[in-house]
Amino acid sequence: MIRGLRLGPVLVALFALAALVGPWLAADPGALDLDHQFELPSAAHLLGTADNGVDLLSAMLLGARLAATVALVVVGLSVSVGTLLGAWAGLRGGTFDLVLGGVMDLVQSFPGIVLNIAILALVAAAAVAQPDPSPHSDARLVADATRIAPGDTLGVALEITVEEGWHIYWINPGDSGQPVAVDWTLPTGAEAGPLRFPPPSRYEGAGLVSYAHGGTPAFLTEIVVPDGASGDLALTGAATWLICADVCLPASADVALMLPVGVTERTGALDAARAALPTSAADWTASAAWVDGSYALTLNPPDGVSLDGATFFVDQSGVLDHAAEQAFAAEGGAWAVRLAASDYATEPAAELSGVLVAGDTAIELAVPVSGAVA
Repeated sequence: MIRGLRLGPVLVALFALAALVGPWLAADPGALDLDHQFELPSAAHLLGTADNGVDLLSAMLLGARLAATVALVVVGLSVSVGTLLGAWAGLRGGTFDLVLGGVMDLVQSFPGIVLNIAILALVAAAAVAQPDPSPHSDARLVADATRIAPGDTLGVALEITVEEGWHIYWINPGDSGQPVAVDWTLPTGAEAGPLRFPPPSRYEGAGLVSYAHGGTPAFLTEIVVPDGASGDLALTGAATWLICADVCLPASADVALMLPVGVTERTGALDAARAALPTSAADWTASAAWVDGSYALTLNPPDGVSLDGATFFVDQSGVLDHAAEQAFAAEGGAWAVRLAASDYATEPAAELSGVLVAGDTAIELAVPVSGAVA
C-alpha cells in the first residue's frame, strides 16, 4: 500500500513534467512528413512514426500538455464554484442547501469508473484537437466593390498571408504539394468562376521541385450576382491549402464576405492582385514539337523582351520533369528551350499549357505540340 501511495505522486509528477516541457521537446504533432511513414523507434523518433510521418512521442507530449491544461481548468473551476456554492449554502441554508446537497449526493452516487471514462473522453478530444486550423498563415476574402447590383459581376480574391519561410502551392504544385482550393457556398443563382492563380516561384528541397507562393498571394475569381438579388449578398467559402517549410501542415479557413445589393460601387482593392496575374500572349507567337523524347518550345516575344533566365511553369502534373534545367537560348528573333518530359508520362502531351515567367513578365501559354500522339 505504501509503495502504491509513493508511486502515484511520482506518476503525477512525471505527467506534469511532460506537460510542462512537451512544447520544447516535441516537434509539431500536426506536421506531416510523408518521407518517414511507419518508422521504427530510432534516435530521431524514439517511439517511431505514424502512417502520416508524425512523430509519436511528440504527439504524446503535446497531448499531455493539452490534457494537463484541461485538468487544471476543470479543477480550478470546481474549486472556485464549489467554494462559492458551499459558502452560499452555509449562509442561506433552507431549500438551497437541501437542493445542493441532493445534487452532490447524486454526483457521488455515480461509480468512479463512469466519471473517469467521461473525463478521459474529454481529455482525449482536447488532445487530438488542432488549435490553429491555418498554421503559419491567415486567409480572408477581398472584393472589388462595396456595393453590387443584381446581375453584375463581382471580383473576389482569396488572400492568404504566409509566414516568412513557408509557402503554399500553385495550381500544379510540382513534385509535391496540394493547390489552394475554395468550396463556395453562394446564394441561389450566383455563380463563381474558376480560381485564378498568380505566377508561382520555384522551390527546391529534398531533391524535389515545387511550384508555390510565399508572401501574400491573392487568388481571384469572378462571381455573377443573381438578377433577383436584394438586401445583402452573403458569400462564404471553405478554403483549403497545404503550407510547407521543412515540414508540411494541412490548413483551412472558413472565409466570408457580405455586401449590400444596390448600385455598384467599385474600389481599387483588387487592382494590384489583377496586375499580378499572368497576361494573354496575344502579341507572341509560339510553337512546340515532340523531338527525341523531349519538347522543343520556340517563342517569339514582342521586341525588347528577353527570355534569358525565364522559366516555363507547366500547369499539369505528369507532363514535364519539374526539376530539369530550362535554358532559354536566343535564335535570331526567337527564343528556344528544350523541356524534359516527366518520367511518369506514358505519351507526349498534345499541348503545353502553363505560365512563362521572365522577370516581371508573366504570360499564359497554350501551345499545341506537333508530333505528339493525338
